[in-house]
Parts: sequence; C-alpha cells; structure tokens
Amino acid sequence: MKYIFLILVFLNFNSWSAEDSVKFPKDVMTLNQILFSESAQSWSARDFNLFQKVKFEIVAQKKMSQFSENEAEDFLLSRLAAREALLFKVTPIKLKLSEVQKKSLLSEYSVAEIESELTEISLSQALIELKETQLKQKLRFKTWFDLLKRKYQVKIKSADFKI
Repeated sequence: MKYIFLILVFLNFNSWSAEDSVKFPKDVMTLNQILFSESAQSWSARDFNLFQKVKFEIVAQKKMSQFSENEAEDFLLSRLAAREALLFKVTPIKLKLSEVQKKSLLSEYSVAEIESELTEISLSQALIELKETQLKQKLRFKTWFDLLKRKYQVKIKSADFKI
C-alpha cells in the first residue's frame, strides 16, 4: 500500500511540474546565446549586437559586402575575413571613435570592446573589398566565403542564426 501511494504521489508530482513549468517565448533572444563557433572561438548574441551597432553607428555601413544577403551572413563574414586578414597581414584603415559615439555605446559596452570590434570590422572590410575586386562575381565570392567556413570549421549553434 505504501508503494502504491508513493508511486501515485511521484506520478502526480511529475505531471504537475511538466504542466506548470515556465515557458519562454521563442521570439526572445538570450543575451549570451552562442550563435556560431569557428575553430576554437565562439560568438554570442551580445557580440552580434555590438557588431550591428558599431557597423551602423560608427562605420555607417549597411552591409559588409555587396554580395552578402543578411545581417547574420555579414557577421560571420566579418569574423572569418578578419581572421584571414590577420594571416595575410592586411593593414586596415584606422577608424576613430568620437566622444558622442562613445557615450551612445558606453551604456552597454566598454571602450575596449568597441575599439576591438572597430578593429575587427576595419580588418575584415579591407580584405572583403580586396576579394570583391578580385572575384567580381557573386558566385565566386560565395565560393571563397564557403571555403573560409570550411577552413575555420564554422559550426552554427543557434537555430535563430540563419545563413
């Protein structure tokens, strides 16, 4: 009799906890959600948000490449191109932050994070512009981008990160 009572209590508890568990909306993006990894490094939603803000507010660009199709592809392309640019010792254009830009972004990010992102974008932009002039066709550029993905072992970690 004791065992039957314990089994019933256990089953009742399991059904209660499953029904009353907290459900998160699928549209909400977690701040530190890992979007993708390349080789030994991972990039989160916070990195993606910083990239977007720096790209729009400081660099004043809508797209990293004329051949990229969306923001996620721009972000991945910037990371892989910056890494490749370091390998080839490409010298980027030096971009400076104005005081107004620093104040607008400082609420969420540190100056070091912003300047690091700025360097990353300028490095990748230098290589992307070089590759666009070399390849001149979208299909060839996409092939080069796919080669970078394989070279740096990119693994998409989030279903929200569409490429």
